[in-house]
Order: sequence, then structure tokens, then C-alpha cells
Amino acid sequence: IYPWDVALEDNRRVVFETLSNISSSSKLLERVAVGYNANLDRIVNALELFEFLKIQKPSVQLNKPTDIISTEQDFIQTFTHFFEQGSAAERFIDNPQLCQKIMEASLNINGSLSVGGNAALMSLEFVNEGCDVLLGGVIGPHLQQLLPPKLKTCRQKDPSDVIHLIMEFPKGAHWSGIWSPRANRFIVHCDKANSRLNSLEYFHSELEAFHTNLIVLSGFHLLEGEPENFRKKRLNEVLEKLDSVPGFIPLHFEMASIGDSAFLNLLGRSILPAVNSLGLNEQELGYLYFSLGGSDLNEDRKPSVAEYPSLVNKYFKDPSLPTVIKALKFIYRITESETTDNESVFRELLGKRNPQDTRFGHFSRVHFHSLKLHIISIKRNSGWKIEEARRGVAAGSLVATRKACGIKGSEIDLKLVELLYDPQTSSLIHQYESDIDVDFVITPVLVCKDPKKTVGLGDAISTLGLVHQSYRQ
Repeated sequence: IYPWDVALEDNRRVVFETLSNISSSSKLLERVAVGYNANLDRIVNALELFEFLKIQKPSVQLNKPTDIISTEQDFIQTFTHFFEQGSAAERFIDNPQLCQKIMEASLNINGSLSVGGNAALMSLEFVNEGCDVLLGGVIGPHLQQLLPPKLKTCRQKDPSDVIHLIMEFPKGAHWSGIWSPRANRFIVHCDKANSRLNSLEYFHSELEAFHTNLIVLSGFHLLEGEPENFRKKRLNEVLEKLDSVPGFIPLHFEMASIGDSAFLNLLGRSILPAVNSLGLNEQELGYLYFSLGGSDLNEDRKPSVAEYPSLVNKYFKDPSLPTVIKALKFIYRITESETTDNESVFRELLGKRNPQDTRFGHFSRVHFHSLKLHIISIKRNSGWKIEEARRGVAAGSLVATRKACGIKGSEIDLKLVELLYDPQTSSLIHQYESDIDVDFVITPVLVCKDPKKTVGLGDAISTLGLVHQSYRQ
């Protein structure tokens, strides 16, 4: 149907049928290894938790969000910032007493306990898609019981479970005089085991025998709660492990919320050039863009670190397609092997070894997802196929709708969803060819009007995108 009208139910039906047909082909992935974080998620309503804790937003103007939560005021002002934006975020609590208080309060309100951690959640999706999966993470006794028997876990087991608190809030929720423009979640934890990547060595020791077709890396955001020297040391050890992976096995990095711009800069300039693929949402793209020095969205003026939250809110709260394309093109340029800064950071982490002797410089794919549109971009002649990218982006769009609306079957009740993106083209899944040898495949999303769940959607989206793509070096 064209001209396009996002309000018409017929157009929602066309979107659903088109995405279903494109993504209906057989899966291309058989075996996948996923690390490095796994935990239990306790999911509660954020506003019910604050009511139980008798916490309200102070009447005075709050400062910007904090990278680490040390005090109750940090907790309130950081939650307030992301609640008011309707954005997802995750923060480490480095105050054991405060963490215990919040966690114990969560046990006194309605909630649920489920599998958590990017690696574990993606592993479940891969298993559901028929893949053989190896999972590396901190796996306690309760978490082990929740995992399917088919899912292979590393031999290391932990005596106790690690719990992350998922504080969800619905669209239009009101709290202390402010409201949220969309449904989302705020995550807090005091997890030291996953934060130290304790599963790293066990995971890589079992990779060779597993014969994987793909390696998915996640959990790096948890290093944010560790000292700077430890972060660098652990990233050095990660890169040493990745350097031993054969070049024909693609590496995908799944991002998560990071508040520390210096750490995000280090992560972007070290890990990204060492992997082939990246998955992230609009909030993560915004912080990554500015932390790596992006300035062309800001009239070519490099902003200060203090300006990042307001700029991310301005440009990436509900980003336009041109904004996303511009930011992704910048990420590709940053990861190119000839970038001097990248090489110096890489050498600092890997000692005096030559980056040309490593996996450095093969970054070639990004799966971006926001509320209303998804994009898979791939470098031309890189080993990824544009036809498979179309299938992957369609499958990711559909799984986002099903997960958010709590739909188990293949059909979608079109009364539950809406379209917020007008492709302005007769092709639902359209291709944008850029000037940097990168193609972008773009699709709308059937947005759930009343989401039942927000946590884990990005993990499911990236998983479905990867299942439908193969990599040929």
C-alpha cells in the first residue's frame, strides 16, 4: 500500500506479512558460543519499589546521572534521568548496605525471577532457534535449573546465584511529578563475579573442542564497576584470547548500557576493531558516538563529557534515520585499521605485538535497533551478504514485537501494535547505499502499544539477526 499511512491497519498487516515472508527461510547458524555474563533477574515494577522504600524525587533540580551508584541520591537522580527520557540504563551499586536495602525491598513487592545476563538470554534464543550452544557465565544452582538441558555450560559452577534487579516502568507512568514517554527498565546490581569476567578463562578453554560457527561476546559493561587498572588488565586478557580465535569464526559484540565515557572510549577503540559485528540500541549508540569523539551531529564542536547525557537525550532519545546513519558511519570510520589512535590503544593492550598480526581491522557489521526501526549495516565485500541481512533485520523486527507483547505463537494481533516509522518508500525493507562502502538495510517495527516486557529485547533482536546470517571470510 502506497502512499504510506502508518495509522492504517491494512499497512500494519502488510508489514507483518512482508516481514514474515522475508524471514521465513531456513536458519544459517548451527553452533554458537556465548560469553561472558549470566545471572538471575528479579523483575519488579520500579514505582512500586520506590513506594515501598518511601522514596520520592526531590523538589530541587538534580544533577546528571552518575556512572556508579554510591548513595541513595545517586540512585534517585540516575533513575530519574532515564525514567524521564524513557530510556534503558544499567548501573553498578558500590555501596553494599544500599544494595542490600534495595534488593531486600524488592522481595516485599510483586516480582518474578528469571534467567538474566546478555549471554544467558542470547543463549536461550539461540537454543530456541535450534542451535547447539555453549554458554560461559557465572552460573549458580538456581540459574542452572532454569536453563534448558540442551544448553551446554562451561564446567565452572558457582555455589551461589548472582541477582540483578530489573526495575520496569510502563509508558505514561507518573512518578513525583514526572512521566515516562515510553516503557523501559532501569537495572541495578552489585555483581562482582560477572563484573570481573570470572568465566573468561573457562569459556575459552572449551571453545576449541566445541567447534563453534560464531562467538558472541557480552558483559563488558559490567567492568564499569571495577578500577581502571583492572579494566585494562582484563581487556588485555580478553584480546589475547580473541587473538587465538581462527579468522574464519566471526565475533559479535553485544553492547549494553555504560555511563563512564572514558571506559566506553577504551572499549570502543580496543574491542570493536577486534570483532566482526556489533549489536546495540539508540541509547548505546549515542553514548558510544560521543565517547569516541563524534562531533558532526553537534555542529562539529566536540562536546565536554558533562554534555553527553543532554546530547544523547537530544539526538538519540528518538533518533531520525539520518542521525543513526551518520553515527553508524562514524563508528565504521573509527574502527578502520589505519586509524592511528586505534593502533596505539591496541598496542597498549596487547603489548608490542603488531596489530596486523591479529584480528584487528575486520569490523564489518552493525545490527542497530530502536523502538520504531531496525537497521543491519554491512561493509561491502566483507563476508556478510546483503540478502541475508534483509532476512536478519526482518526476523529481529518480528521477535521484538512478539517479546514485547508477550505473544507466543506466529501470528500477531494487529490491534496490539502500531507503526511509528514511515519508510517514505514503496519498499518496506529498503536499502541505503552510503559513500563509505557500507550498505544499510532498514525496516519498520510493529511497536507494542502496551509492552509486557522490555528486558532482553535487544538480546533477542541481535540473536535472530545472527541466526539468519553467515560469515564467509
